[in-house]
Amino acid sequence: MMSGGRALTAMPPFYMEEKNMDIVKKDFGQHIGGAKKELWKINGLCTCDLQTLNAAERTKYVNKNNVWKKPNYTKMVEEGHDPLVVYSIKKIRDALPTKPLTRNRQSVEDEHKRQNQFVEFVSEFRDMAMSLKTEADLTLPAVFIFKNGYIERKSVYSVSATEKCHQLMSNKLYQACNISSGTIEKYKSEIKKKQFGVSSEDKVPSGLRIDETLNGRFRVRKGYTILYECYSYDEALKLAKEYSKEKNTKNRKGKFTPKQLASIDRTGLPDIRCKKNVSGEDFVKDFSIRGGEFGNWLSENDAQYSLNMAYDAFYDFALALGVSPEDVSLGGNLSIAFGSRGSGNATAHYEPERMVINLTKMKGAGSLGHELFHALDDILGRKYYGLNKMLSEAPSTSVSESFKHIVETMLWKKPTEEEFKAKKAKAIESRKMMLLSLFDRFLPDSSLEKVESGKEKKEQIKEYMLQLSVVPKLNLEFKTDLSDKISETMKLFSRRSLRKEDRKQLYWTLHFYIEALEMTSDKIKVPTDYQKNSKRMDSLYSKQSHGYWTSECEMFARAGACFLTDMLKQHGGRDDYLCGHSELAYGLDYENTNDDGSPTIVRAYPTGQERIEINKAFLAWFDELKNANVFEKLKEKTHEKNL
Repeated sequence: MMSGGRALTAMPPFYMEEKNMDIVKKDFGQHIGGAKKELWKINGLCTCDLQTLNAAERTKYVNKNNVWKKPNYTKMVEEGHDPLVVYSIKKIRDALPTKPLTRNRQSVEDEHKRQNQFVEFVSEFRDMAMSLKTEADLTLPAVFIFKNGYIERKSVYSVSATEKCHQLMSNKLYQACNISSGTIEKYKSEIKKKQFGVSSEDKVPSGLRIDETLNGRFRVRKGYTILYECYSYDEALKLAKEYSKEKNTKNRKGKFTPKQLASIDRTGLPDIRCKKNVSGEDFVKDFSIRGGEFGNWLSENDAQYSLNMAYDAFYDFALALGVSPEDVSLGGNLSIAFGSRGSGNATAHYEPERMVINLTKMKGAGSLGHELFHALDDILGRKYYGLNKMLSEAPSTSVSESFKHIVETMLWKKPTEEEFKAKKAKAIESRKMMLLSLFDRFLPDSSLEKVESGKEKKEQIKEYMLQLSVVPKLNLEFKTDLSDKISETMKLFSRRSLRKEDRKQLYWTLHFYIEALEMTSDKIKVPTDYQKNSKRMDSLYSKQSHGYWTSECEMFARAGACFLTDMLKQHGGRDDYLCGHSELAYGLDYENTNDDGSPTIVRAYPTGQERIEINKAFLAWFDELKNANVFEKLKEKTHEKNL
């Protein structure tokens, strides 16, 4: 019934039968498509490839980088191509639009037509540009755009784009193709300034330059500052690189790499396979998985090993959620892949375009639960709620109250007494300063100095206004009376009183000040430690600097993996292949150290009471899904689509 810890370097007896393999590694279920082993990406996307992509994949993959792979310009120069020609190719490519033109509420047919036109347009410019070989050929791009009907001349001094370019021709692209003698001189200057085509070994680091002096020495400069003076260029270049590396190392963020599990444990849970090997067809039969595939590099032993562990993990996922095993596939929509998709840098990933989870050979162990919550988030959002995005990314008006409560609980919590006092004091001070600033604008001291007892009148009104601090619940009559007092005083040094807009501004400033004075702890929320630590992780690690860790879909998946861990604990077990990474999403902050000088640990996953509350919210949501027969309805919708 139970299994112990198993090292990844050997096939665990629990997961493998002690006999010869009884299956052949082969894909199962429906064909998923779009896999890395169907490598259209190598040679670039063409119009015939679009027929193999679904609508979501077209939206994602139809772009300039997939149609015209970015050339290695430095390598082209090293291979003997003229740097001027290579730079001209770069300018043409840079000027091309990055993706098809889209319009609001366009039909699917119109969208597909525009995508096909975009691929044809970029492909033709790619073929033309890559055919350029010599400086003499640089006149050909201008001939190309006229000869192929992209541009037509309206007069001696003007040209315009034709219908053939499908609104993809821009002035920037026209200028990049119209290469004159002046353009060539400009390009040569830019090539020298940018060190275009120079290998990384020979390139002077950005921000620095090396000048040769009259006495034959070489100076490394940063702006007007001389950093080093050397007897040879090579020595100067070496010092410049060392200086740049030292500066970049100090400022560069590290890359987050999740730890690979030293062993995979599945303990305290039923041996549903009775130590038998399973096949891909068992996934289709028992879990209604839509399809599965294996990477070309995966051996039969590795394939069987992955199948067995994933089979147990799917069962444990159903156990933790309290749903039937066939509901794991979310209405028969979900597919699984073992190392056939992605680059191998990630432990695992979910592809919403094909609704498939990819797990790498060993790194994927421990991340399946995280990806299953991505799938849940996506498939429910698109297939059940009819949204064009994940539930966690949808407006709050589009999702149920119980799901909103999950997001709310992940991000916000009730403040402690100390947090409440600090937040209230800050709000009062901030809004008081806004009120006084507005007051001083209406009644400036420089103007009141010219009026007899002007400053005294101002202080009296100010004292009258700030009685709010003692009696915050003053009515509309008070606000009107205050406006009248200010208006009367203004008339002493000017011929005007408070305008309607000024009265409105004063009213709302007073309103917000009173609101701060009356603030109670039940009316405010503060960020959870989960949210704050996720923000810290974004600041610590390079790849996630644009809000990866704090994105609601990622926070939802990490919280979901922890929920699985806790639910399996309640059943007396654990499954590392399913959620072994749930508590490994942490980093080390060396700038904020502990008392002993050690770095603080930043946990980007729920802990403590916050985790308990999030788990409660998850349970309420799953109860709602089951009571509403959501999983059954998903099956019906999938069946109708298949028919």
